Amino acid sequence: MTNNQQIHYPSQEPSSNNQQKEGERRRSRRPIIEVVPEEDGEKLARESGVTEPLTEHLEIIKLSSAALGHEEWERRWDPESKPSDALLEKEYEAILSRRVDCEKQVRQRRADVREAEEAAAAVPPSGQKPSVHWLFVFVVVLVMAVSMAPTLREDLFASIEDGFWGWVCAVAVGAALAGIVVFVALWSHRRHEDLPPIMRRMGLGAGLLMILGCVLLRLRSAEGLGDMVWALALMAIELAAVLFVELQAIKLESALKGWEASKSVEDEKLRLRDAAVAELRRQESLLSEVQGELDEHVRDIADRQPRFGSLEETIAAMNNRKLNGYHIGIAKNRGFLLGTVRRPR
Repeated sequence: MTNNQQIHYPSQEPSSNNQQKEGERRRSRRPIIEVVPEEDGEKLARESGVTEPLTEHLEIIKLSSAALGHEEWERRWDPESKPSDALLEKEYEAILSRRVDCEKQVRQRRADVREAEEAAAAVPPSGQKPSVHWLFVFVVVLVMAVSMAPTLREDLFASIEDGFWGWVCAVAVGAALAGIVVFVALWSHRRHEDLPPIMRRMGLGAGLLMILGCVLLRLRSAEGLGDMVWALALMAIELAAVLFVELQAIKLESALKGWEASKSVEDEKLRLRDAAVAELRRQESLLSEVQGELDEHVRDIADRQPRFGSLEETIAAMNNRKLNGYHIGIAKNRGFLLGTVRRPR
């Protein structure tokens, strides 16, 4: 019997008539048949106000103890004789089997996670994605813009009378043309996996067309051998800059291929590791659910285990408990009469 169970006694009137109202005095002694105790033997004695054990009280305690003893004994865990408990026993065994399987899966998943982490750690880090430094682009564009600026100033912007703005426009256009060449060259090699081989040379082709246009403009306005030599020198500078950009673009393409291969291996190892971790979390969640079901089942079984070896022992224990309370109540009643114990207010 659990401690929070209330002990009930036979009565001939509703239990609500036995409850005290606020401020009501202690009831006078009444025949035992009218007493309706609700808790234990102590209240039976206190409600009656007896100072000596009464046979009627002892009989009530005996009958109540027997009733509660039978009730407690009947709710005991007994799968051998109770079909409902036998079904719960099978369910309990099934939960145990599920927990064994879940624990095996969790151990396997943890081993998989360790292997995946070791495999991911063994792969060299791919590092940052290769790219061309901005300073390289700036220097190349500046050199090509300065090289083309005189030609553009004399041929395309000769109509601008203000020398300052004429040179500003020439340098700006030269820088724009050089920037387009550099951007196309680097972009075409950076997108090597999406472009056919011939299109990877778009930057080189654009640079050669730009150089050819500048050479034609210079040769058209050349007036002597000196001008032709100067035109060829500028062409050589521009051609060297374009070829240097193309060389850097080819190196960038090669570096990107190696980086992408390394990154692909690294990403695959990390993906496998993340998948192993996710599977481990799922198996641990399943194990937690199964363990919760098992704990609940074990608590239910433990609560229903017989406290004593037989029905007679159960009844005797309950009877002793009530008798102890009954005698405690008698002792308090005597104390009230003698004045050694204060009455509760």
